Amino acid sequence: MRAAILVTVLVAIVTAAATSFAQMPRSLPAVDSAQELPPGHPPVNSAPAPGGGSAQRSGFMPPEDISRADANLPAGTIQIRIVNADGAPTANKEVTVIQALQTPTETSEERFKARTDETGTARVSGLETGTDYQFVAFTDEGPASYATKPFRLNARAGQDILLHVYPATARMPLTVVVAGRLSIEPGEERFRISVRYEFLNMQPISWVPTDVLIPLPEGAQSVSTQSSEGSLRFEKREGAVQLAGTAAPGSHVAFYSFSLTNPNASTFEFDLPVAPHLVAMIIEAAAIQGMSLTATDYPPAEPSKFGDIDTLTTRLVRIPNPDALEKGEIAWIPKVEVAVSGLPTQGGWRIYVAIIAALIGLGGAALALEKPAQRDGKQETDAEQARRVLLAELVEVERAQRDGRIGPKTYRKARAMLLDAVARL
Repeated sequence: MRAAILVTVLVAIVTAAATSFAQMPRSLPAVDSAQELPPGHPPVNSAPAPGGGSAQRSGFMPPEDISRADANLPAGTIQIRIVNADGAPTANKEVTVIQALQTPTETSEERFKARTDETGTARVSGLETGTDYQFVAFTDEGPASYATKPFRLNARAGQDILLHVYPATARMPLTVVVAGRLSIEPGEERFRISVRYEFLNMQPISWVPTDVLIPLPEGAQSVSTQSSEGSLRFEKREGAVQLAGTAAPGSHVAFYSFSLTNPNASTFEFDLPVAPHLVAMIIEAAAIQGMSLTATDYPPAEPSKFGDIDTLTTRLVRIPNPDALEKGEIAWIPKVEVAVSGLPTQGGWRIYVAIIAALIGLGGAALALEKPAQRDGKQETDAEQARRVLLAELVEVERAQRDGRIGPKTYRKARAMLLDAVARL
């Protein structure tokens, strides 16, 4: 019975995840420097966790953490309450407040520690309220860490914080499932691969991964593990990325990206090991005229759109049946085997890059396609070089349209953008 209920939960979660994936950014978001965490502090909990998220469908609704200004508290004061999943106070618990100064010319950090009383409350006073100061409050429960997002203190009020703590396990429970998104961006020299995972914890136990090591494809380079949206994160290892942090009940996102060298062939193939307990995966690629995307055991990729950019997308959802779940014999989604075919030859890449640059308003990107030239023994000015390159690209776009290498819609948009760029010089 419990397994059947959990399967129903998984269906609801994956359906919701697939819906939300349709609205996800196709590339990794830039790190907001205003939200960067002070050096040395533990990872922070994501906004929806433990405040509801997808985990509430399992029968356990994670109570919401709180971090808000409170006019009843003196300015420069942070009050932290630590409770368990049932709301009972946790006494004699050490709490740490990080006060980080961040200015263009100065960076410093101070740590203040306090212990909760019998009501589970601790206070730290005498803190700075200037806009140059940012704070994080956290506490540990066994191997798990629970923290606020970075915040600033109001000059006329204190900060009231409520953190929930849970028992933790290093073993990944069946109630933690994963939905992923793999994005492929073709390039003249390299393909950029971005991987985004959402980890859904559906029980009142935190998961602290210690041995989730995901190998990178052979030849992977320029590996990036940007700050994540939640308490989980990937860290770079030799030839791999490793999952670290705390997955409290709720939803947590972690991502990484890397590049693979373009083989300058009509087909580009690679295998991608995936996170454990994967039940849903979306694979998408920025599409080039005549390109196809296939993945082993996935349905045929379908055309889709991201703004004015054409994409190809396929997805796979695999829900374990109750018997398999009860026995622990679950067929999670295995590694991804991807093939991108119908790619341009080396000469065709120049046209593709110029068109994409025009479509996304990066007219200056075309300048990288040629080295500065000389005319009559004199170095070209930037404007002269830009005009010459753009006019050359217009000729190439006309040829590409005539030869059927680009469609009419792409032709019209690329031509209009390139003409506009020439007119602005």
